[in-house]
Amino acid sequence: MFFIAIIIFLLLLIYFYKQNNSNRSALASVPINKNIQPVKNSNITNKKKPIIVNYVGQTIFLNWASEKTIMSNSCYPKYFYSNYGIIDCNTFHNDMIKKGFLEKPNLEKSLSTKTLVELKEILQKNNLKKSGNKPEIIRRIIDNIDPEKIEIENEIYILSEKGKEYIAKYQYILDIKDTSISVEEFEKEREVLSPEFSNRDVIWAIYNKYCLKLFYEKNFGLYRNNFFEMALFLDEEKRYKESLEHYLKVLCCDLSGMGNDNVIEEKSMLFLAPGVIKKVLKLKNFFSKEIALRAYKTTTLPFNYCNEMIFLKIVDEIMKGTGETEIFNKYLSKMKEKPTTEIL
Repeated sequence: MFFIAIIIFLLLLIYFYKQNNSNRSALASVPINKNIQPVKNSNITNKKKPIIVNYVGQTIFLNWASEKTIMSNSCYPKYFYSNYGIIDCNTFHNDMIKKGFLEKPNLEKSLSTKTLVELKEILQKNNLKKSGNKPEIIRRIIDNIDPEKIEIENEIYILSEKGKEYIAKYQYILDIKDTSISVEEFEKEREVLSPEFSNRDVIWAIYNKYCLKLFYEKNFGLYRNNFFEMALFLDEEKRYKESLEHYLKVLCCDLSGMGNDNVIEEKSMLFLAPGVIKKVLKLKNFFSKEIALRAYKTTTLPFNYCNEMIFLKIVDEIMKGTGETEIFNKYLSKMKEKPTTEIL
């Protein structure tokens, strides 16, 4: 009986192991936040215990730490721990200095980070006049006081040449930090694209793949969010007409009622996101009917409460500054009805 129980126990272990691996395979195909990707770890030693921080965390930390002073652990951003596993930021900060990634700046740079009150205290201690603006006071300190006698509290550290080279090597991590693209996704795409393509070309290629992937997964809420990220990306590049077109694609998705898992929201639940409207109005000078029409026609959706004419009229109302309530009071009854059968 005992032998049979052991066999059953082993069979259950094998079953759950296979189930776990299956779940992981399924998750691997879903876009996840790159901030928690535990890849390519590097060990930073600590007297108490080892701190394991991957190159993603180190890049983010170094970029943040430039022109910052060493602090107590409670003063560092919490995301260093939650997203990158840096448990002891104070020790890690000191290790980055010891390893030569961060260094003290020259005296002028150090003094420039101080307040006028702090600078005048230095002058007072050295019996020098305290009048003048900040640049004048800094110059007076440098010209009249031995640098070794200048006490600077809470000294800042800046990126050394070694630190700058490190940041340059992993610049793509900073480029995708505020996007939905993971580090692993970027590196995988980077490997298959020609070296002549820039990091931003790689990011754009990933966004285009997302469009197809999310459409065929019927996740139209994420599909909409992807257009928003693309619009922000184009905004950064000052490609304002293209950026506006993608913000209008976001509006098209919002007015369609399509959500994730192929769900169609009730018509009464439609809304115009204030953040998107603000972006659209900021680019008002670049607007044309052609851009709005192209945005509608190229936003592939299985269903849309708005037909082409209503969408164009709503966009025109937005450009005139008409409020959301007034727009929906005017056009909601003219929109299509929700389909009674499943689409796509």
